[in-house]
Amino acid sequence: MKQKKCFIAVLFILLISLITLFFYFKNSENSKYIATINNDKISVEEYLLYLREQKIQFEGLVDKGIWNTEFDGVSAEELAKQKALDNIAFVKAILLKKAELGITLSENEKLDAEKKAQVLYNQLTNTEKEKISYNTVLNVMQERILQKKIYNKLSIKDKNYDFNAVYDKILKDINIEKNWDVWNSIKIKK
Repeated sequence: MKQKKCFIAVLFILLISLITLFFYFKNSENSKYIATINNDKISVEEYLLYLREQKIQFEGLVDKGIWNTEFDGVSAEELAKQKALDNIAFVKAILLKKAELGITLSENEKLDAEKKAQVLYNQLTNTEKEKISYNTVLNVMQERILQKKIYNKLSIKDKNYDFNAVYDKILKDINIEKNWDVWNSIKIKK
């Protein structure tokens, strides 16, 4: 009888441990992405790189005091965060056309992406480098070169190609789902 109680107690502890581990790893995995765009997970690393650019742009328009400003009831910080996500979504949506158009990077373009990635990575602060890897910067640079090639090919096909209209249409046609726990935890350092 005593062995049976001991066995049940061990089994119970093991079960609790497994449940705890499951939720720990599930939450750990969730904290690695900021959103899904058409079911593709967007890493926090990639998002932070785009958000950094928005921070620089916003502060370039006014100054660091912009973060105390609201636009139609929306804080500058929320606006910058959304704009960063929209920019990623646009790039990812445009990249869906690369196979259809047969567009790839040439060796020179790969080298160009590496040079641009190195310059950008060197501009990151040490704190940013702890959160954004060189490989993420390189991947973003490669995607941007591909995006430009796709845009150029599309605009050559159609002289009336309206970038802003296409941008708006693409953002309406894609499905963006935020990982709200991560989204709410990201703040712009003012």
